[in-house]
Amino acid sequence: MYRTGDLVMWNADGELEYRGRSDFQVKLRGLRIEPGEIEAALVAQPEVAQAVALVRGDDGMDQQLVAYVVAEAGHTVDTDRLRAGLARHLPAYMVPAVVLVLDELPVNASGKLERRALPAPPRAVREFRAPRTAAETLVCETFAQVLGVQRFGLEDNFFELGGTSLSATTLAARLTAALGQQVPVLTLFTAPTPAAVLAELDRAAGDIDTAVAFDVLLPLRRSGIGEPLFCVHPVGGVAWSFAGLAASVERPLYGLQSPALSGEDLPGTVEQWARRYVDAIRSVQPDGPYHLLGWSLGGVLAHAVAVQLQDEGERVELLAVMDSRLGEPDADESEPVALPELLGGLLGERIEDFGDALPEDRAALLDMLPEPFASLGRDRITAVLEAALESVDLAAAYRPRIYRGDLTYFVAVHDASSEPAAERWISAVSGTVRRHRLPTTHWRMTSAEPLRRIGAVLSEHLNNGETD
Repeated sequence: MYRTGDLVMWNADGELEYRGRSDFQVKLRGLRIEPGEIEAALVAQPEVAQAVALVRGDDGMDQQLVAYVVAEAGHTVDTDRLRAGLARHLPAYMVPAVVLVLDELPVNASGKLERRALPAPPRAVREFRAPRTAAETLVCETFAQVLGVQRFGLEDNFFELGGTSLSATTLAARLTAALGQQVPVLTLFTAPTPAAVLAELDRAAGDIDTAVAFDVLLPLRRSGIGEPLFCVHPVGGVAWSFAGLAASVERPLYGLQSPALSGEDLPGTVEQWARRYVDAIRSVQPDGPYHLLGWSLGGVLAHAVAVQLQDEGERVELLAVMDSRLGEPDADESEPVALPELLGGLLGERIEDFGDALPEDRAALLDMLPEPFASLGRDRITAVLEAALESVDLAAAYRPRIYRGDLTYFVAVHDASSEPAAERWISAVSGTVRRHRLPTTHWRMTSAEPLRRIGAVLSEHLNNGETD
């Protein structure tokens, strides 16, 4: 016997019916997709008898995910309703842009699917606004170059199409050089399309306020379906690196950032810190249900936020943690904390390039930080580093109360300490710690591939409406 890759199902007459394939893997705008998973989700719908999913179109921005379905006898297929049903079970990037209903799937003489005979989808599925002016063309081409695609439209969203906080830093630098005008990376979080970038630059007339990049509540995407996902920063205090979740999580996204970034003193305890974040969350979402994600130190803070929200009678539907150390003893004060521990989240995966550099090496550090960090000046950077050190002590002193619900936990399996760290969370929740293992290190968790996997898991939980 051998695995053919065919998906089949027994019918009422005891015969096997071909339903699709399970062994194809495709890549669309930097995201790996298993069409077999999509096909299985399609045929799980009562009105669908057979289904095929594939990527159609030229390389780059012209590509789209297309599904072909055959209706069950006596049923009709409402394609909009079908796509909405898929969105409850699949991450956003795996929901087909187009669903075509066929009388039957084309097969060859051997009864195998003839993919080349499948009809092409309508071309005007996704509105593409081409650049018209020289400035629009320059900006769109720069977006396309950074993402490695053939073309990029004026309304195409950088993060929804595979951009991350790191590639946003690259894009901001290239736009600054190309336009001869400062384009802070913050602009890309609030204006992630070429049209929005140009409008923001025109509105600001060269005087963009970069200080809002360090606000406690950072909007990463204001629009979306459902309640927001709030993402709590790692020890460095910055939440920019969560922006890449926009590719797979369709909800509004907000980052929660350390008050130290905007010049405030840190609260005296984790509980007081969490209260600061609860107030920030309620400023944009007064009532639950709430959805929380925390990375590293942010996992501890997200847990404290969730407990306080529950104390106030609110429902927390999702508490997710990315490789966080709970209740570990204080670090030896005689040993300086390495730079990666302080600046994780500012530069994402690049943080490991710093190796064992120490906080005293701040002059060299300033030369490596992207804007707007470099413009903060050495005094502010020093204050942020000192606050990060202080936050380590606050987290170590935190004695968690019980969160009433399950915990979604992402393990960085390339770090030996990650699995033991996951064990510590069992006593902090009343439910189950559901582990998802990622082949990465702690500080590479927000690089493109790990973040794609995290986004897929979160999207599934959010769409299924899990409750506490």
